[in-house]
Amino acid sequence: MKRLLILLSLFSLSLFAVTATLDKNSYRPGEEITITLSDMPGNEGDWLGIFPAESDDDWANIVDGIHDGTVKDGTFYIYGVPDPGDYELRVYLNNSYQRLATVPFKVTEPDYHVSVTTSKSTYHEYEPITVTLSGMPGNPGDWVGIFPKESESVWDNVKTWKFDGNVTDGTHTLDGLEAGNYEVRVFLNNSYHLLAKAEFSIEKNNYHVNVTTSKQKFEVGEPITVTLSGMPGNTGDWVGIFPKGSENIWDNVLTWKFDGHVVDGTYDLDPVPAGEYEVRVFLDNSYRVLAQSAFTVTPKTLHPVLTTDKEGYLAGEAITVDYTNMLGNTQDWIGIFPKDTDDDFDNIVLWKRTDGEKAGSVTFSGIKAGDYEIRAFFSDSNISRATLPLTIAPHKLDPMVLEDGEDGTTDGWETLEGSKKVTNRILHGDHVIYVPHHWHKVNGNWVNDTLYELKRSDGSYWDNAVQKVLKADFHPYHSWGSAACYNFGVRLLTLHGERIILFSTWYGNKHFKPTWTKYSDDWIELVFPITRDLVFKNRWQKVNLDLEKYLKQLEPENRILTVRSFLTTGGNYIIDNLRLEEKE
Repeated sequence: MKRLLILLSLFSLSLFAVTATLDKNSYRPGEEITITLSDMPGNEGDWLGIFPAESDDDWANIVDGIHDGTVKDGTFYIYGVPDPGDYELRVYLNNSYQRLATVPFKVTEPDYHVSVTTSKSTYHEYEPITVTLSGMPGNPGDWVGIFPKESESVWDNVKTWKFDGNVTDGTHTLDGLEAGNYEVRVFLNNSYHLLAKAEFSIEKNNYHVNVTTSKQKFEVGEPITVTLSGMPGNTGDWVGIFPKGSENIWDNVLTWKFDGHVVDGTYDLDPVPAGEYEVRVFLDNSYRVLAQSAFTVTPKTLHPVLTTDKEGYLAGEAITVDYTNMLGNTQDWIGIFPKDTDDDFDNIVLWKRTDGEKAGSVTFSGIKAGDYEIRAFFSDSNISRATLPLTIAPHKLDPMVLEDGEDGTTDGWETLEGSKKVTNRILHGDHVIYVPHHWHKVNGNWVNDTLYELKRSDGSYWDNAVQKVLKADFHPYHSWGSAACYNFGVRLLTLHGERIILFSTWYGNKHFKPTWTKYSDDWIELVFPITRDLVFKNRWQKVNLDLEKYLKQLEPENRILTVRSFLTTGGNYIIDNLRLEEKE
């Protein structure tokens, strides 16, 4: 029976004729080992390991191995055995300790002659550490690190290091450290196998750096003036401004000087927003604070002054407001509000920006009678910085004549679309304005590509804030074969932005309802139907249009701030006595 078991065991082993070879039979500590296997059974649990020679087949004895389901025919790599000695490569069957192959080899200690020195035995705190190496093996994993003296060679104790594949003979620079006793240690090929070491120390610096600011409180926009003394004189010394109490990290630096010339002297750093800050001085390209000083930045204290060109005004009269001591921001503005109302945009009667001027003047016109306040504002805010009372006495304004043709010119008229122009003509002995059309077919459709605008003769808007009733006399000027519908109306500045109100004779024919259309941010069009008699009855006809009333039909919460200009498409008609009047 015993003979039968021996035969069965021999038969079992004979089933696996595994061949295992190594690329050499002797290695240096940490040197990579190349393994080649053939005729492997192919089980997922087949594995290999490196064991000390003559040690038991026990997991506790394994030095390194591969047990990941990939141990089949092919080539494998073990990344070095750290300690000299006699070893065996052992190949095992399917998750067991049944050996399929055994290959002995040696790890021998080469006769390394590595030396390491530091450029000096004592350094200042955070001074770079210069080390010189010689006799290096030349492995890509060789590395050098600085450890506290007599500490264990484990990664948690490494203070600074070089481990970049280029730790060869030559001089290398490592980061400076705080005061203490240290060792620079040289290690073999990605291991903790010590090749050489050298002791050095770092002494605590007795710096007496002082930093002061030119004052404790700065206003927004002022440069921060700092004075330094007792500086060490390193090219990497620097100074920065941080929010008070913030961490010393780069993300917290608001402004700084870091140019290799931060020495004793006085420097201006860039202004910072309102808040509490600290100016901090740092040692040689580090975050080690040498000195610091707290200061405060407060909002700029400005008190604008508002004056007008006279004490009292009549309704509709131009009002010139002079201002000084503004912030100088392009978003500063001056507004006129009803007396005792809040600084709310909905309460604005008229407003204008100061265009970044700290002192200057703005002019308002067309304001109706009442008690008001002129207010100054900074930076597009709604917090008034100065207030000046304004009283406007009642006064029935004469109509604002926009165009009556009597001067024989077309000054103020501009063609916005098309090639036609309005002309000044004589009808029954009176000068009038003729508005031509240009109806023609485009892709089979009739279009009128004329659009005209009437402003002041100097090209500026009327901006009438009081007279909001449009009146005019219209007369057709065509043969019946050339009758043409047209639109006319005004450009407005409203509480909700610019608006275009048009009155359409075409809509009047088709019985359209009023419409509201947004073509762009600066062209929102409100169109209302008006009688076709303006086109087809060959006689003078008068229009009397309350513009505020029409606006509120489609935008009940809106109101007119100013009437800016007159707009019309071409229609082969004559217009006379075009004017704005106050509502009765």
